[in-house]
Order: sequence, then structure tokens, then C-alpha cells
Amino acid sequence: MSVIETKINTNSNYQNALCLARVDLLIKQAPTAIITSFTVSLLIVILLWNDVAQSVLVTWVGVSLGVGLSRLLLNNHIKNKLIDVSHTAFPLDFRPYEIAFSVGILLNGALIGWLGLIIDPNWPLSTKFIIPFFIAGMSAGALSSSSSSLMSYYCFISPILLMLSYGLFRIDMQFAAFLVIVYILLMFATSKKINAAVVEGMMLRIQNLELIESLHVNNNQQAKLLQNLNRSERLFSGAFDQSGVSMGLINKQMKFFKVNQAACDLLGYRMTELIDQDLLSLTHKSEQQQGISLFNELVSGVRQQLQVRTRYIKKDGNDIWVQTTLSAVYDLDGNFEYAVVHAQDINQEYHLNQQLIFLAQNDTLTKLPNRYAFEKQMQSLLEEQNDTEHVLCYIDLDQFKVINDTCGHAAGDELLQQVSKVLKQGLRKSDFLSRIGGDEFAVLMFGCSIKSAILQLEKLLTTLREYHFDYENHRFSVGASLGLVRIIAGSTMTEVLKQADSACYVAKKAGRDRLHVFDHDDELLTQHTNEMNWVSTIQHALAKNRLTLYYQEIV
Repeated sequence: MSVIETKINTNSNYQNALCLARVDLLIKQAPTAIITSFTVSLLIVILLWNDVAQSVLVTWVGVSLGVGLSRLLLNNHIKNKLIDVSHTAFPLDFRPYEIAFSVGILLNGALIGWLGLIIDPNWPLSTKFIIPFFIAGMSAGALSSSSSSLMSYYCFISPILLMLSYGLFRIDMQFAAFLVIVYILLMFATSKKINAAVVEGMMLRIQNLELIESLHVNNNQQAKLLQNLNRSERLFSGAFDQSGVSMGLINKQMKFFKVNQAACDLLGYRMTELIDQDLLSLTHKSEQQQGISLFNELVSGVRQQLQVRTRYIKKDGNDIWVQTTLSAVYDLDGNFEYAVVHAQDINQEYHLNQQLIFLAQNDTLTKLPNRYAFEKQMQSLLEEQNDTEHVLCYIDLDQFKVINDTCGHAAGDELLQQVSKVLKQGLRKSDFLSRIGGDEFAVLMFGCSIKSAILQLEKLLTTLREYHFDYENHRFSVGASLGLVRIIAGSTMTEVLKQADSACYVAKKAGRDRLHVFDHDDELLTQHTNEMNWVSTIQHALAKNRLTLYYQEIV
């Protein structure tokens, strides 16, 4: 493991790590660069041996060897220092190490650059170009060995190229000297780009090393979390599959991607048949629109859970009522992932409840709405408070007691059932017919004028006159007395019922088998009202013991 890898394991300060990484790269590349430089120097000596004083070349090689060895010793010393630093804290400034390198490189560069100063105009042309080519190659090769430190590179090529340029200028090779200056600028620009790329690569490496270490540190925790997740998933799967409650998971398209056996048993499908099946296709047509609307609220997040009583279609074609609970599951960003569907069979409960509702609002004998349903409908009509005219009709069968007394209550029940059908057929479909007790019926005629009601009900009376009730060996004619009253805005239920009852009484008293319309100025109604008042007065007097009987003998 390198110095920088060691340090990354103990500190995540990117800037300090980058500083150390740059020096660390110099340390690694320095030995190769020093050996290469000395080897090339020997090659130059061989090439210049016949054109340059041999004592000068030997001295130059000796100095180059001494500088190279000194740089190797310095490199080893700095390497040991950095190893010590990697086990403590990062230095706040790495420049002392970089300067130490730069000093050694500067000496090496000046030593090589000295060759540019000794170029002699009397040398052969080939010899004159050996040194410039050698120096150019050395400056280009130094890009790789000093790419992590611009200071070190500048310290190396500056003396080399400047001395070369001066040497060429001195022997009247001005154009070549100018090209060297251009080359210097080019190498400066190139070195900056290479250095930026190297530094960026180092930063990425540092981040990758830290990421690897972080992943290594978290690996055990992730393994434990995975174990716990697998354990939880097994528990969930076991609870899901073995649950006695019908359960399924549906995606955004309302298609099942997981169901348990209880759901299959409820709907009569095999598990493979339910997977990928649309929940909407299992829903009764009358419930589908509501289902789509509610599910869209789950997907959009308006609701997180909803409960609905709905009807599904089983595989055999029969429908079944269920209490369905849908719970939405969202991801970390709040987006809908899937919904958990719980379905409880309430088919028997639903039909029993419907039966109870029917019994509460309908007469068990005639199957017509009962008095409770009639009064509820009447109250709803009165609360509308609009200008539409409606009519209430009371119907009291004539001589019903005679049939009961003659043939028994079974005959009376049969008569009521048959008369109910006759009455219903003789009324409009919009009329509300109900049995309010005994042989009494009531009809609410919606949106009907009193004139239209009279015409309709006269036809009904005619139908009743033509109807005969046959029971065993007896035949009875059936008639009815009808009392009509207009329902106007502002009326109360008590007033309207009382007026209809009074009109029906007048019809009976007038001879039965007829209808009578309530009118406040009607003399017969006034007489009936007075008689009822006298009845009430007499009963009150008897209750209070205030009634006195006078006897007078007439001679």
C-alpha cells in the first residue's frame, strides 16, 4: 500500500491528501528519471568525445554522477519522512518537500544546460545539433517524471533551454535561439495541461480510495441489513401467503403481480390466472367508474388508504360483495409504487342488510312501501320548497271488514295483495304508492295538477268497480273512497295528512266509491271538522268528570 493509500485510510481531507499524492508521485518517478538522465549523459560524452576536451567531458560526467547520487539520497530521505507523516497528521504545507526536489532538479537542469554554453562554431554541423536534440529530448521526457509538480518541471527546463538559447545566439544561430524560446513557451503550456490532468486523476484516485474504504467499512453493516431484510421478507411472504384474509398487490395499471391463496379461493381463480389480471376486469360494471376514480386518488397521493364496499365477479360469473381496503405504498420520492388490496367477504352480510332495509321500508304483505317509507318520501317532497304542484291521495277500501268477517283474514290478505296490483297498474310509473295501514293506501303524485290527478284517479275508480274478488265460493265487488289534497309550498306533513284524511272521510260519508278534493270552504268538511271537535270536547269532559246529564220529563 502506498503512502497516499495509507493516509486516506485515516483522514479524508482531500486537499492535504492531494498535496501528499503529488510529492509521492515525484518520489516514485525520481529514480527512473535520475538513472535515465545519467545514461543519456554518458551517451552524449561518447558522441562528443572527439570534438570536446576529454578532461572537460570527464569532469562533467563526474559532476553529473555526483548530482544524481545526491538526488537519490535526497529522494530516499524524503520518502522516509513521508512514511512517518502518513502515520501522524498531514503537514499543512507540502512545499518544503517539493522545494527540496526542485533544488536537486535545478542543479541537474543547470548541469545539462551547461552543454548549450560550450557549443563551438567550429564544430561540425552534425555535432552542433547533437546537444540541442539531446536537450529537447530531455526537456520533453521530464514532462512525465515531473508532471505532478510544475515547480520541479520549470526548475529543470528553464536553465536547460535558456542556456541553450544563449549558446545558439552566441554562435550567430539567432533563428535557432528564437525557436528554443518558442519551444520553452510551448513546453510551459503543455506542462500546465498535463499537470491539470494528473492532478485531476489524483483527486479521482483519492476519492475512489476513500469510496472503497467507505464501502469496505459499510460492507458488514450492509450484509447485516440484507440479512434482516431477507428475514423480514420471509416473514412478510409467510404472513401474506398463509393469511386467511384475501390479499393481493397491484401495480399502477391496477394489475395483480402477487396474490395469496385466500384471494384465489374468494374469486374462484387459480393463482396463475389472477397474476397480471386487471382488478377492474373483476369489478362489477356498476362499480368500475367509482373504482377508477378512487384508485387515481391513491396514485396521485390525495389518499393513502381507502375503504369501499364493492361487488366483484367470480370466475363462475356470480357476483360477490366484499369490503375492500386499498393501501398505497410510495417510494422515497413520494411516487406511487404499488397498492396492497385486502378483500373481506361480506356477501351474506350485505344481502341480509338489504333484506332488513327492505323490510324496514316495505309492507311484507303487499311488498309496497310502508308508512315509514311514505312519510320519509313525503318529508323529502315538502323540503324541496318549489312551485311544482303535487297531489296526495288517500285510498280507503270500502266494505273491507265485510270480506274479513265473511271469509276470514286470509281472504282479506289475498284481497289486499290483488288490489295492490290493480292500484299500481292504474297509476303512473312516477307515482309513489304505499300501504299505510290496514286497508288504507296513500299515493304521492309528483308534478301533477289537481285536475290531472282527478282524471287519473277517476279511471282508477272505474277499474276498481269492474274488478271482482273471488274467494272460494264467494264473489265480492270492490270499491274505494279517495281523498285528494294539493301539496303546496309551505305545507307541513301534519296539515297535508289531516286534510287528505278529512277528504277521504267525506267521500265515505257521501256514499263511498268516489273521490273528494279537499277545499277549505267545503261545507261537508266543515261539518266533519265540527263533529270531530265535539267528539274531542266530549271526551275531554268525560275525562275531567265535567259532563252533567239533565233529565226532563215531558208531559
